[in-house]
Amino acid sequence: MKNKVFAIVAAGLLVTACQTTTDSTGNVDGDGSSLTNSDLEILGQPTGSIDAAALNGAPQPTLTYLTQTYGDRVLFNYDSTTLTPQGQQIVKGWSDWMLQFPDLAVRIEGHCDERGTREYNLALGDKRANTIRNLMIAYGIDPSRIDIVSFGKERPVIAGHTEESWAENRRGVLTII
Repeated sequence: MKNKVFAIVAAGLLVTACQTTTDSTGNVDGDGSSLTNSDLEILGQPTGSIDAAALNGAPQPTLTYLTQTYGDRVLFNYDSTTLTPQGQQIVKGWSDWMLQFPDLAVRIEGHCDERGTREYNLALGDKRANTIRNLMIAYGIDPSRIDIVSFGKERPVIAGHTEESWAENRRGVLTII
C-alpha cells in the first residue's frame, strides 16, 4: 500500500511539473498541469524488495558479499605455503566476517599450479589450506566451522603454461558450506 501511495504522489509531482496534451496524431504538447491523479494509470507492481541492510553496507551471510568485500581467494608464491601480507589481510577479513555469522561454516580449497607431481601438489594444496585454516583459528574461528580440501593441480582457474597462469592457480579459495 505504501508503494502505491508513494508512486501516486511521485507521479503527481512529476505531472504537476509538466503540462501535456496529446493531439489526434499522438503528439504530446504542453506541461501536464491539466492532468490529475485520477488521470494516471500506474502499470505493474514492484517485482522485488530493496534490502536496506545491503544498501547500508551491513555484512551479509552470502558468498557474494564475502567475495565483493574481501575476495574469495588468496594467492601463494611458487612452492610456498606462506601467506603474503595481502593474503593475511584477506584471511583476517574472512575471519571477521565469520565472527559475525556464527552459524556459517566454510571450506577452504588448496590449489597448485601444474608443475610437480600429482601427489606433491595434493600435499602442497593441503598445506596451503591448513595455513589459512590455522590463521582463521588464531583469529578466533572455531575449528569445527572450517573444512579443508586439496585439489592440487586438478582444478586450474586459468589454463596455460605461463607464469601468469601459474600464479593465479597457486591459491586458497574460501566457499560457504
